[in-house]
Amino acid sequence: MNARLARRLAALYPRAWRARYAEEFEAFLGAHPPGFRAVFNVVGWAMYERVSSPGEFNMDQRQRSLVLMAYAYLAAVAAGVNFYWTVADTPLATAMHGHSALFASWTLVRAGSFLALAAVAAAGLPVLAAMVRSVVATRRWDVAGRLAVPACAALVTLLWMAAAGMWAGGHWIPTPWDVTGDWTAPAGWPPLTTRWMLSSVTFALLAAGLIASAI
Repeated sequence: MNARLARRLAALYPRAWRARYAEEFEAFLGAHPPGFRAVFNVVGWAMYERVSSPGEFNMDQRQRSLVLMAYAYLAAVAAGVNFYWTVADTPLATAMHGHSALFASWTLVRAGSFLALAAVAAAGLPVLAAMVRSVVATRRWDVAGRLAVPACAALVTLLWMAAAGMWAGGHWIPTPWDVTGDWTAPAGWPPLTTRWMLSSVTFALLAAGLIASAI
């Protein structure tokens, strides 16, 4: 592995970790041949170190619980949105409109995702505003950049999905989990090859956003 790639991989780890191990780690990487498996392994452990390292932000149990709850709510939002767009153009939607119990369940899931989004916004926006005020007051622009990365990554991904969905006809959103399966794709969806290609771009943007947010 060349020295430039070794330095880039070592830079993915937290600052405290690099101060102690970077030189030896770069030498270790340089002694091994490059490969997808090796790079994936290094990136995966770098993300683990970023998550497990307290760094400059020491959280108590209540704060950790708040963060985990926010992730859980965001997962519920994503599941509800995916469920809505997956079912909307399929025969299951027609069946649900014909059966009150199925339609009520579908409506509850959809409404629950919007309520989860509202709850996250109500709890998270004041915390984010306080963090921004603290950053401005202390002039910690490096922290401001780290706070901006997840928002920018999410915005780029959402804009891509909206543009690709409109280009594909407006009946399908390029999500990695809504490409194919043991069902017949609706008539308004693009061809399977197009769905795989557009969804792969979405997956790459999501992965890049997660990695960039963890650095």
